[in-house]
Amino acid sequence: MLIVEVEPPPIKTAAGEWRNKYQIHYGIGSRLDGRRYDNVMAYKIIGEKMIEGYIHPHVSARGILCAGDLTEDIAGAIGKGELATATALIIQALQTYNPESAYVPAERLIELEKLAEEEGEEDEEDA
Repeated sequence: MLIVEVEPPPIKTAAGEWRNKYQIHYGIGSRLDGRRYDNVMAYKIIGEKMIEGYIHPHVSARGILCAGDLTEDIAGAIGKGELATATALIIQALQTYNPESAYVPAERLIELEKLAEEEGEEDEEDA
């Protein structure tokens, strides 16, 4: 397995910014997310912070990226073993936000993150 750490620019919305650090886990003929891939390159994305099971508006709770128009290009690059190209395309996908196709709205992630930060500050004051 190969792990690539990336930190794309934040997604900007009216509610604020969503930023996260990600790991792209590439595997050949190995298990990713409980599925078996033989002689096939697959990838999974893991985020540094998770809110309600989500790390990004377009990454499912299981780590599967919905890359929209980039899906075929990513699959093609992975199929050719061009991981640098695949990684660049995945980073590009992580920088984009389409509210109509998101697993969870970016605004919700931003709001919940702000609430968690406020609760953390209250806990510190109580200590």
